[in-house]
Amino acid sequence: MATFDTKSLFDQAAFSDLTIKFGNREVKCHKLILCNVSEYFKAMLAGKFAESERKTIELHDDDPDAVEAMLRYIYSFEYADNAGKPALGTAAFHLNVYVVAKKYQMPTLGTKALKSVHGEIATFDKTGNPSTTRGFEILQLIMALKTYKEHDESFEKVAKKLTIAYLPALMKEKEFRASLEGPDGQGDLKLVQTAVERGHDASSRQKWILCQTCRREYYNGPVAWCTTCKKMIC
Repeated sequence: MATFDTKSLFDQAAFSDLTIKFGNREVKCHKLILCNVSEYFKAMLAGKFAESERKTIELHDDDPDAVEAMLRYIYSFEYADNAGKPALGTAAFHLNVYVVAKKYQMPTLGTKALKSVHGEIATFDKTGNPSTTRGFEILQLIMALKTYKEHDESFEKVAKKLTIAYLPALMKEKEFRASLEGPDGQGDLKLVQTAVERGHDASSRQKWILCQTCRREYYNGPVAWCTTCKKMIC
């Protein structure tokens, strides 16, 4: 019996009866294929929602790369990036895919994406010197974990663990340092203090110098931190 190759129909106008827009992109889709894989799209397009009669729908508030990866999966059942190659993106990319998969009720894709998140985290210690070469990637992941912490109670714990483990790399990122200055950054500020007090970066040369504010000595390791006036110097 012949099989129906849906992969070749991805973003093809032939027989398309729906256009999905997201970010600044759009993909030609087929309602039958969408409804067959996603309960969310099935309820939207085969039910009594206004979208069931529309030729175009817009998906808002989702990461565009993650949405495209999700649509490619619907057509191919392969977890791929936006070029159709095996998804080898950053941990933050996989986390975004996990979130859209959960939103659009695609548990199998969500499982694959979450597995890839943990796989990428595991590689941080196996790729040269992650404390200096992958700071921005780690920062992106931490921010994404915090944004989506309501999706999984473990996300916030992982974010805290990464913050402490990779503090030297994070302190090189202006965005991370800026996040410590406002009221929303007080939690991270405490993590910074904890990391410094633990002396987690054994490779750094520890010494004590004089704080110019309170005139007390403070630890100078991966970051300079005065334990008396809580002043941090990057």
